[in-house]
Order: sequence, then structure tokens, then C-alpha cells
Amino acid sequence: MGSKLPVLAAAQLIAIATAAAQPQSDVMKQGIEAYKAGDYDKAAGLLERAYKADAKPETLFALAQAERLGGHCDKAIPHYKKLLEKTTDLSQAKLIQNNLGLCEASTPPPPPPPEPGATTAEPPKPEVVTKTVVRETHKTDKLATVMLAGGMLAIGGGVGLYVVAKRATSDARVARTLEIHDSLLDRASRDRVLGYVALGAGAALITGAIVKWSLGSSTKSEVALVPSAHGATFALSGRF
Repeated sequence: MGSKLPVLAAAQLIAIATAAAQPQSDVMKQGIEAYKAGDYDKAAGLLERAYKADAKPETLFALAQAERLGGHCDKAIPHYKKLLEKTTDLSQAKLIQNNLGLCEASTPPPPPPPEPGATTAEPPKPEVVTKTVVRETHKTDKLATVMLAGGMLAIGGGVGLYVVAKRATSDARVARTLEIHDSLLDRASRDRVLGYVALGAGAALITGAIVKWSLGSSTKSEVALVPSAHGATFALSGRF
């Protein structure tokens, strides 16, 4: 059925154009030829020119037909209605009304107008939410760290010297000569003294590092307000 509509429309157009029994302009003839060839956009343009030059009802009908078949019912509907207002022939009025109904059936109805006094609801505004973030960082005392490392090394060295002194004392007891015996005892005494000194220095360094950390450490607090996507970022930092 859909494939027969252009043929029927062409027959209607030729029937009305023939019924006019008046000479047609060249533009009108070109428009009808384009219409028969199925080039409805070109036909509508030519027929519109012809109608502006000579406002005949058959030209307006041909223009409305070309617009409808070309998919421009928004332009064809007012032309059909204008023809209905001027047409007194019952058969032609029925034909125009039928084509108008086809066009209106394919056009979605416009949205209803808003009621008087009705307001358009605005989309809800995003809620601004802020979050407070507190972060504490501790400053590292490099000198205290060095003192602790040196103290640990000194204690390790002192323990090593004490072990060497003890071994020298044991070797002196089984020495073969008096000279070797006295030499081993002197070495053991010297290493023992150095070991005590290293242990004392190491303990002093470690104690100093602990005291320095407890008295000289600092804490840095950072406070940040993190808002939503539409807010600004606020940051506060301080050292205590």
C-alpha cells in the first residue's frame, strides 16, 4: 500500500492541474516533472517559486503534495488547511482533507503548554559537604640519629676489646716465657681499659641521643578542609 501512495498522489496532482485548464509557466512545468521523477525537494522549491509568481490553488496543492512526500509535513499542513479554506468543490475538499489526515497522522502532537501559574522545577543544587583532615608529622633529628649510631658502634667496639683482653689474660697463664707473659698481661690491661672507655662513650652517646629526641623533637600538624566539587580547598599547617 505504501508504494502506491506516490503514484496516487501524482494522479491527484495531474487531475487537479488538468482541471485548472490554464496555461502553466515553465517553472510550474519543471516542478511537475521533478515531482513525477520523485525528486520532491526540487519539486517543492520550483512549485513554491511558481506559487509566489501566480498564487493558483492547483499550484499550492502541488506544493503541499511535494512537501508531504518529501517528509516536510510541517510545511505541507498549513498549505492543505489554506486550500480547504478556499475550496468549494466537495470532491476536491475531500481529497485535500484525506491528504491532510495522512500528514497529520505522521506528525507527533506538540507538547501541551504549561498551566498558568505553574513554575518549572529547578534541579536540586548539590549539597556542599566539607571534611576536616588532620595529619601529624614528626621532624627527624639528624644529629640525634648520628649520636645513636655512634653509641651503638662504640658499645660494640668496647665489647670486642673486653673479649680480646680476656683472651690475652688466658693466654698469659700458659705463656712459655716470662717476657711473653708480661706482654700479654699488658695488652689485656690496655684492651680492657679501652673497652671500658668505649662502653662509657657509647652509653653517653645513646643517652644523649635519647635526651635530644625527647627535648628537641617537633610535631607538625596539617589541617585541611576538603569541600565538594564546587568549593575551595583550605589548608592550615603549623609546628608545635
